[in-house]
Amino acid sequence: MVVMSDRLAHAFRENVRRRMQQLNVSQVELAEKLGVTQPHVSLMLNGKRNPGLESLEKFADALETTAAKLLDETRLQKSA
Repeated sequence: MVVMSDRLAHAFRENVRRRMQQLNVSQVELAEKLGVTQPHVSLMLNGKRNPGLESLEKFADALETTAAKLLDETRLQKSA
């Protein structure tokens, strides 16, 4: 199993939150798109769990973006 670095995990969480806001998607709606429960999404967004590669692609598809954009640390610097 590949473990995501803390930096990438942070970038993922922040970029997912930002994209959810842009699309006006709630955790419940995202969970439905992913085929998981809302508590599962909450664990991901609160850093209690990190996505595997397959989950990363599912998040990207559900949020109409790419996995690369969800892991892009430079996007964090632009919004700070």
